[in-house]
This record gives sequence, structure tokens and C-alpha cells, in this order.
Amino acid sequence: MAGAGKTTQTDILSKYLASKNIKVFKSAIYEKERRMIISKFIKDIGILNNKNAVMFLFQALHSLQYEEVSDAIKRGDFVVADRWRYYFWTYHLYQNTFNNDIDLMKKVDELVFMSLEPMYFLLEDRKSVV
Repeated sequence: MAGAGKTTQTDILSKYLASKNIKVFKSAIYEKERRMIISKFIKDIGILNNKNAVMFLFQALHSLQYEEVSDAIKRGDFVVADRWRYYFWTYHLYQNTFNNDIDLMKKVDELVFMSLEPMYFLLEDRKSVV
């Protein structure tokens, strides 16, 4: 959840990897401009209390994150993400966005993340780094 230190930890890991001359792609989909734009949009159109509408907007960001991370993997970058699939699961289970419908969550998860696990792909090639 917010303020838990995810971004701080990814910053530390990214700097460590860079110090080992490893090309790092840091995926922080909710940070900076995107978060401000989406938050303003949610407020401006008045959907803050509509969990489904908000969830779909953030899934659009997840989909963009998937594309960016896929491109980084193809370039051979080491991907560090402060939020990924399991953050999605934790957040939506806590918020009860899907009314505990695990099958629906799995379908949305598969549509957005397409079962991509960047860490698994990259660690296979770089076990000695971490």
C-alpha cells in the first residue's frame, strides 16, 4: 500500500545493479506525471467512488506497463518494478473490487499482464548478479 517503501526499495536495487554495470529499466507506472494525470482525471469527472471505473483506468496503466516492460526485456534490460501483478492482487483483494471473484481477477490479470513475470526471465540469465 501507499508509503510502504516500494519505490525506495526499487531505487536502491536499481542503483546497486547500475553500479554493477547492468542496464536497468525501472518501471514505476504510477509515479510522477501519470499518477497526477490519472488522479486529476478521476477527480475531474467525478468517478472517485466508483471502484470499477477507477480499477479500469489503472488497468490501462498496467497494460502500458506491460508494453514498456516487454520492450525492456527484448532490449536485454534488467527490469525493476515497484508494482506488478501481485500488487494488483493484493490491492484489489483488500479493496474487494471484484467482490472476491477470483476467476474474474484471474481473467483481468491475464488480459493486462499476459502472465509476464519479468524477474523470472531476467534472473535466469543473471543469477550471479543478485
